[in-house]
Amino acid sequence: MAITNYDPAEVRLAPDGRVLVAPVGTAEPVSVAATFDPAWAELGWVTEDGVTVTPSVDTNDVNMWQSITPVKRPLTGMGLEVSVPLGSFNRSTLGLYFLNSEWTTVGSNGRLEMPNAPVSQEVALAVEWEDDEGDLNRLIFPRATMTDRDALNLVRADAITLGLTFSTLAGPDGYSAVLLTNNPELAS
Repeated sequence: MAITNYDPAEVRLAPDGRVLVAPVGTAEPVSVAATFDPAWAELGWVTEDGVTVTPSVDTNDVNMWQSITPVKRPLTGMGLEVSVPLGSFNRSTLGLYFLNSEWTTVGSNGRLEMPNAPVSQEVALAVEWEDDEGDLNRLIFPRATMTDRDALNLVRADAITLGLTFSTLAGPDGYSAVLLTNNPELAS
């Protein structure tokens, strides 16, 4: 069988990128050429594992007496999870990791207090990457909340990483995520 419908240019890598957060409601860029509003803060290094985006759907099986297989399977929920293993260990990333806590400076010491009742974990989140073909891609989540954090491992011979997982929420404009790209195959 001869392969005739396969284009190697459709196989893409994501060798580099960045992750940004902003307060919910911050203006989103409308194209890949538009700059991010200054309220968007870049989170720095991400480990070589990169960013993982996991879509999910929930369904409900409707079973009937006369059939051992479901007769309907309506969609009851959906979501997107974004896992980010941060390699930068700084005030921004640690504040985010410790439930959006705020840093203060006391004398020559930085102080991060983690309150008993943390504030909202809601943020706007963006993942931007340039693929190996030179196309720029932006995956923007207008509302996401931190739903998990990896254990903080302090070891002798490896970098400290701050693993964060965000789950999307319904956005104010009727979508929970938007993908912007200048890939000519997808932009036509």
